[in-house]
Amino acid sequence: MKFAVMLAAPLALVLAAPAAQAAAAKPWGPYAKSGVTASGKLTASGEDHEVLPTADTVTIKGKVTDRSRSRNCGWLLLRITYRKGSNLPFLDRWVTTCSYGKPLSFTRTYHDVYQVEFKVCSAPKSSKPSTTCYYSGSWKVGYLSPH
Repeated sequence: MKFAVMLAAPLALVLAAPAAQAAAAKPWGPYAKSGVTASGKLTASGEDHEVLPTADTVTIKGKVTDRSRSRNCGWLLLRITYRKGSNLPFLDRWVTTCSYGKPLSFTRTYHDVYQVEFKVCSAPKSSKPSTTCYYSGSWKVGYLSPH
């Protein structure tokens, strides 16, 4: 009986380890500009900062709402910096809504992520954000791999 208890304690710790490593969702935002608001949660999992300073997977969930009362649309810009070899290139992605007052929900997942940045703006409907959207205002860091 004593032997069974001695084996059970270490086994319980091993079995509990994956649950302890589960990443908690952290809020980002709310970010607002010109009647556009965006907020949500970001989950980074599989962080191994001793080998590669990145998260294996980052999931971004959120809502974008356009209350600009103009012909413009609400834009949320995402800048995803990832690791590729010894370089840190980035992807620019976006979520846009032109439905006044109706929040647009989204979920995006990225891999080998070093940093996530956000920016909101109001701009005309288009296939991609305007240069004014990209270059005016500042990017807000939502996730940075601790290294």
